[in-house]
Amino acid sequence: MAVLTDEVRPDVSRRPVSPLAIASLSAAAVLALLVLLTAESGPEGRVLADRPVAAYPQLWGYGHWIATVQIATVIASTLFLLHFVLWSRRHARLHPALPVLGGLFVMGGLTDSFANWTSSAAMNPELLHYPTGWTFFDVSPTVEPIINTVAYPYLFLFPALGVTTVLRRHRAVSSRWAVFGLTFAIAVPINWVLVNLFMCRIEYWTYTQIPGWAAVRGGTPWQYPWTDPLTLAVLTGVTAVLLWRPPSGTALRQLAVVVLLTALAYVPYNAVWASFRLTDSGDTLAPWIYENTKVYDPKGDYADAGVPGPYFRGIWP
Repeated sequence: MAVLTDEVRPDVSRRPVSPLAIASLSAAAVLALLVLLTAESGPEGRVLADRPVAAYPQLWGYGHWIATVQIATVIASTLFLLHFVLWSRRHARLHPALPVLGGLFVMGGLTDSFANWTSSAAMNPELLHYPTGWTFFDVSPTVEPIINTVAYPYLFLFPALGVTTVLRRHRAVSSRWAVFGLTFAIAVPINWVLVNLFMCRIEYWTYTQIPGWAAVRGGTPWQYPWTDPLTLAVLTGVTAVLLWRPPSGTALRQLAVVVLLTALAYVPYNAVWASFRLTDSGDTLAPWIYENTKVYDPKGDYADAGVPGPYFRGIWP
């Protein structure tokens, strides 16, 4: 049996570091430092300093869900990112998840505040968030949480990675459409339980206005539309396809392809919510639970319903 010598064994430790990788990591480090130095938590700006958070029954009687979710997300995402990086170094090639994860980070960072505006999703002001004075994030109804940038890529990556790993191991399918369909079917209940049932219930956010025909738990602080699990599953399915057949080319080209395709896959989610806003059909109001913020009321519906102000019409109508 032939034995690999030092001359033929791949020397991963001596592989040159890509200038793109250095630039990307440096930019990420600078951005992370800037965010941490300027991030806000609690009352400021459109948030009212003289009012407490509304006291609604907490899930399972636990009153620290917001802090727990943020800490757990940072720890878990760091460990998984470290695993992907170490795998890449050990195998002398990028882990298939890294370009997809990078693309989801970019896409999510560029679109999440606008998605919150489209869906009238008021985020809990107790979340560590970007400064409300930052124009790019100012379109969110209340605040734009930093943890959204960190967590959302994994929401779509994990189910997709699990499905593609199992399918490769058993060589079950070869069609991209089959991969998309299986992932979509698995992602729907995951989104329903995690995104809608759990995250809304712990008051991470509240969908303030939903059409009555689409509302589940309508009229409660924890309402959500049944369309959400379906439209978000489209993005998870596309993520699985990108893992199954990764884009070719340089790392920069792979990143650009992922950003473009995931942004297109995000269109159904935003399109459904946009149709609600454009037709002014969001007639089911959630009780305003963030009493330490101005009431997000772009069209005067909360004022008409007798909910006390002050009101915030939003940056966009």
